[in-house]
Amino acid sequence: MPNEQTPITLNGHEDLKQAAQAKRKRLLLLGVVPMLAVILAVGYWLLGARYVATENAYVKTDIAKLAAEISGRVIEVRAKAHMQVTQGDVLVRIDPEPFKLAQARAQAEL
Repeated sequence: MPNEQTPITLNGHEDLKQAAQAKRKRLLLLGVVPMLAVILAVGYWLLGARYVATENAYVKTDIAKLAAEISGRVIEVRAKAHMQVTQGDVLVRIDPEPFKLAQARAQAEL
């Protein structure tokens, strides 16, 4: 039963062209485009998506070994990122309370 709003007629040359164009467009959208997407995805995966790539970056600088004479809890950091320091600069402050207690105990034992 044909729809009353859009009658179906295929006797004209124009209707055949439109039907063929619609079929080509449908074939393109439902077949070729997804197939092309799959081919591109597989190609991308095969050619490098499985491998981690990194750039080799080197910084030429002097390396200084840093160590504290005593261990303890850090209460203040005076050094900032990329700050130039010289020998003898105070970079961090360590909590002096445990050392004061140890000194008081040693004084009491005398």
